[in-house]
Amino acid sequence: MKLNALNNQLVPFEELFPNSALEGEAEEVSHDAHEISENIVTPIDSNPTSTPIGTDSQVSPNVVGIPGVGVPHCPEDLKPSIGKTFSTLEEGLSFYKEYAKTCGFTSRLDSSKSIKGTITHKQCVCSKEGHGKHEGVKRKRSVTRVGCEARVNFKRLDTGEYVIYDFIEAHNHAMVTPDTMVHLKQSRDLNLVHKKMIMDNSRVNQGPVKTFRMFKEYVRGYKNVGASLEDFKNFSRDVKKFLKDYDAQMLIETFMQKKSMCPSFYFDFDVDCDQNLNKIFWADPIGIKNYALFGDSNSFDTTFDFNKYRMVFTPFTGVDNHKRCVTFAAGMIAKENAESFTWLFENYVKAMGGCYPVTIITDQCLGIKAGIEKVFGSITQHRYCLWHIMKKMPEKVGSAICRDTEFLKEITSIIWGDDIEPSEFESRWCSILESYELTDHEWLNQLYEMRESWIPAYFRDTYLGGIMRTTSRSESENSFFGNFTNPHLSLVEFWMRYQTAMDAQRWKNSKLTADSKNSSPVLATPLLLEKHASEFYTPSIFYEFQEELKESCFRCGLEKISKEEKTEKISVIDRARNNVYEVLCSDMKFSCSCKRFERYGLLCRHVLWVLNSKGYEEIPGNYLLGRWGKSASYRPIFNVANTTLLADCASLDTRQQQISELWSEVFTSVSLVEDDEGNAEDLLLLLRNFNEKLLVSSRASKSMSKKSEIEILLGSKIPTQATVLPPKQSKNKGSGRRMISEKEMAVEQHSKPLRKCNACGQMANHDKRNCHKKVQQ
Repeated sequence: MKLNALNNQLVPFEELFPNSALEGEAEEVSHDAHEISENIVTPIDSNPTSTPIGTDSQVSPNVVGIPGVGVPHCPEDLKPSIGKTFSTLEEGLSFYKEYAKTCGFTSRLDSSKSIKGTITHKQCVCSKEGHGKHEGVKRKRSVTRVGCEARVNFKRLDTGEYVIYDFIEAHNHAMVTPDTMVHLKQSRDLNLVHKKMIMDNSRVNQGPVKTFRMFKEYVRGYKNVGASLEDFKNFSRDVKKFLKDYDAQMLIETFMQKKSMCPSFYFDFDVDCDQNLNKIFWADPIGIKNYALFGDSNSFDTTFDFNKYRMVFTPFTGVDNHKRCVTFAAGMIAKENAESFTWLFENYVKAMGGCYPVTIITDQCLGIKAGIEKVFGSITQHRYCLWHIMKKMPEKVGSAICRDTEFLKEITSIIWGDDIEPSEFESRWCSILESYELTDHEWLNQLYEMRESWIPAYFRDTYLGGIMRTTSRSESENSFFGNFTNPHLSLVEFWMRYQTAMDAQRWKNSKLTADSKNSSPVLATPLLLEKHASEFYTPSIFYEFQEELKESCFRCGLEKISKEEKTEKISVIDRARNNVYEVLCSDMKFSCSCKRFERYGLLCRHVLWVLNSKGYEEIPGNYLLGRWGKSASYRPIFNVANTTLLADCASLDTRQQQISELWSEVFTSVSLVEDDEGNAEDLLLLLRNFNEKLLVSSRASKSMSKKSEIEILLGSKIPTQATVLPPKQSKNKGSGRRMISEKEMAVEQHSKPLRKCNACGQMANHDKRNCHKKVQQ
């Protein structure tokens, strides 16, 4: 038997070498080829006979074939035979699929016949059956169907079993070789391991392509992956397809399931008149606990767009004891109006046990302002975020003036000045605008009118906790969530990635807390005040304190001292700022005219100079805020009404620790047996037996549908009916496209280089797709 390279047909050696003296050599070559591959086929000379599907005609039990074609070699126990029965149709189809994989071809399901919803006849054919349609197809495509007639037919018996009543074994094409067997569709199997890795990697914004490459490294080669890159991509597509109509319903059911497992978890949602989700809010136990510890100052940002519905993601953010961002709760809204923000703030206060923040920082949205006035009232100080305002400055004023002049530098110096009084700010603002001829600038005048809401000089005694002093606070949050999300996510996918982002954020806080307890910062002075501060503050806060202490030692001095009754007034010179500050001392209480402690909760250099001059060895306890201490996360919580909060937090930590230890044990075991063949076989057998036990005891099975596998990976069932429909496409600020005038279009076209049009042959700003001649035709 030899493959004819001209027509790709299997031809016997007798036809190629008739009456040749090389007959023995041909037999030897045929024998060697059989040893190389068991998939070499042999000719069959019997006449073909077949039975149309759905008929009860009897067929001879002898296997039939077609002259000049081949029958693949296969062990007899794996070969189908007429009369062989199976308890279910799926079992029979799986048997033929395994037979095809062994022989070196791919099978596919064909026609069937049903009676009252029950399949009575089913046909399975070779994937090369029939002929493809290539007429009118412009794209170059390979021919995959060559009219192969190999097939098997099943018929349902009265007992409910299925029997093979027709089987054609011969093929009119070559079988694949062992080295290319891995590329067959039936040799590829995207199992739960592949799918779990695809889902887990998607949580950190890694797509199927990178996941495929990573999996190849785990199994030491592409041939060991067991699936193709297209299979990985298709599964990601299938997940989005299954979630399409049930996205919002699944998210709500996930929250309800989480609430039943963890009573401290809070969520609420709202729908429009068409039952489409338009508002949702959630807060987990750890976020609520962090709010009780660090919720004195909040940042509320609405510049995130991380889902395919263009709903606005609205996290509530604070600053922890390491001066890093910490997320308390989050929500998504379809419309940026006062009604939506009021609903969010009401749920936020309710989730946090009725506790209001001291300060909240937002952008200049009028809807947010109206919501804050209605919900928080005068209890919470509302201020505008300087980062959002300064980010707009070059765009509003003009990039040229910001780039080529000192305008931006001068305006920044009066905005961020710690010692500037309101009167000084007003005079210097007007002076800068006059010098750059911007006195009539509408946007700058609007900022000046609302200066009391964003200029620090007007709220020097308002506690901000450092959330407004750091201009990159909102920018860092944008970058942080951007590492885990993208604008094309469904709600369920976004929730999974949000959880991963929170895990990363909380792990970093835990790591910094552990480092602060197990190490000590380097002291810059021999003062006992500094040593005491290093023992109490976290490193990031201590280094700020250390800078102030050094300035007090080398840049501050005494101007004068006066005393009125029990209050001592000390004038301290600050040579670094060329200013004199008044420090009032009375009964272990200190206050400075710079208001640093009132704003940030840290003593200023002027008070530290007074403490040092009076011989204090420790910082008075009423000036050590617990939120900046190393043990801030372990402080008792008294202002949260939920009594199960701490227990729920501990339960979440226990479950996560258990999963972590499980993964660690698996990876450690695989690493230890990697070069030990005997133990590797024992570990593989042990894991397989345990997996079989789990498959039997759980709802998972080898024959479970793709939908069931996706449900297992998502952790919730796909509902059969949706009472809450997915959100409609939102249209908020920045989501639409601005209408471009004809003049702008003409200017844009004129600036483009000319190119030759293949339709009219002219050098112009068009091509053959939009040529005027084509339009006229």
